[in-house]
Amino acid sequence: MYNYIARDQYNETYYIKGKHPRKALLALFYRQHADKIYRDTLIGSQHVGWVIAGHWLTVYKLLPLKA
Repeated sequence: MYNYIARDQYNETYYIKGKHPRKALLALFYRQHADKIYRDTLIGSQHVGWVIAGHWLTVYKLLPLKA
């Protein structure tokens, strides 16, 4: 089961297993460094993803649906 998904600026989707999405994305792109991406909101800035190897990756946590 996947815990996170990441989408880049080209609308490519990356499915991530495990508890550490940054670590998984760094391994996927064979890199050791990631810069953070922030989104401005009404209450301040919110961390939403990373820039890795030229990819602007927005990360979303997947939560199970309860009936």
